[in-house]
This record gives sequence, C-alpha cells and structure tokens, in this order.
Amino acid sequence: MKIMLYEEIVAALQSGQGAEIDWGAVDPSETSGKNFSGLDFSGLDLTSVDFSGSNLQNADFTAAVLVNASFVDADLTGATFVNAALDGADFSGATLEDVDFSGANVEAAIFDADVEFVEEGDEVEISDEETDEAEAETEMQTSETDFSGTDFSDSVFVECDFTGANLTGADFFGADFTFADFTNANFSGANLTGVVLDAEQIKQISLTDDAMLAIMEMMQSNVTV
Repeated sequence: MKIMLYEEIVAALQSGQGAEIDWGAVDPSETSGKNFSGLDFSGLDLTSVDFSGSNLQNADFTAAVLVNASFVDADLTGATFVNAALDGADFSGATLEDVDFSGANVEAAIFDADVEFVEEGDEVEISDEETDEAEAETEMQTSETDFSGTDFSDSVFVECDFTGANLTGADFFGADFTFADFTNANFSGANLTGVVLDAEQIKQISLTDDAMLAIMEMMQSNVTV
C-alpha cells in the first residue's frame, strides 16, 4: 500500500478508497492537526492513528478499529463511533458534543479526569448538600471536553477514569463500567438503566436524592446496576 500525504489521504477518503491507505505507515504529521471534517472512516483499521488536534466534526467512524488512537484536543463535534473499537483511545481535551458512541467498545479509553457531559455554559443542577461555594464552583466549571448529547448506550468503560466527571444527562443504557473510577462523579439525570456498577462505585458517585432513589429502585427490581 502507498504511503500518503494529507492531501492524498483526503482525496482517497472522498473517493471511498480509505481502505487502500496503509494507515500504520502514515506519518502522524499527516493526520494530526488536520481537517477531516465530514469524511467517512467507517470500517477502516485506524489502529494507533494520531488524530490529535484535528478537525473531525461530523466524521463517520462507524465500526472502525481505533485501538490506541489519539484524539487529544481533537474536535469531534457530531462524530459517529457506532460499534467502533476504541480500546485504549485517548480523548483527553477533545470536544465530544453530540457524539454517538452507541455500541462502541471503549475499554481502558482515556477521558479527562475533568470531563464535562454538559454543553459549555449550561448550568448544572446542584443538590442541597452541595451548596458550599467551593463545591458549587467545581460543579459549574466548564471543561475542555464536552460530551453534551452523547449516547454511550451498550458501551464498555472497563477501567476508565471518570474522577470528578460531570455526567449529567448522559445516556449510559446497558453500559459496562467494571473497575471504572467514579470518585465524585455526578450522574444526575443520567440514564443508568441496566448499567454494570458495583457497590463501591455507587458510593463514589455524586447523585441527587432522586437519582439515588432511581438506582435503588432498579436494584430492587433486579436490574443490574
């Protein structure tokens, strides 16, 4: 396979010839900090490809293999990762607004410890127990990573680090969080139907009273939480 430069990569993707690229041999300088917005990467083997700092708005990664790929500081607004393999992928500092991760495997993927699952500037509901000024400031801060509107249904987050993450309103239907770290994470308003959580993880999570009651009800109804 031919080693391609950025312009040739774009031309190949636009013509549906992405599978002809030897992605493993592409120099990171040809994929990082570039504009790939709206392009179709579906079904491609993009193992360890460096997309850091790139514009990947509305890009389609459906069923792509992105094991150990880097999306550090990339703009993934509106991107699709349905059924993609994202094991070990690094999303630190990425913009992930309206991204669809449904059915994706994100085992051991890296999401910032300060990830926010709300749109920039949106207010986050603070429970009565969190009225302390310092805690309020933490709840209201805007992270470099934006997961607003993200669908994580049926995804795998084994060993992922969500310390302090704001997961307000995210959809985690059927997600597997085995060994994930949720210290001080906020799941207020999130869909946790059928998620895999252990008792220690539930203790780590910051929840409103209504959210905690919903989890208790799911547990009592024999739903795996």
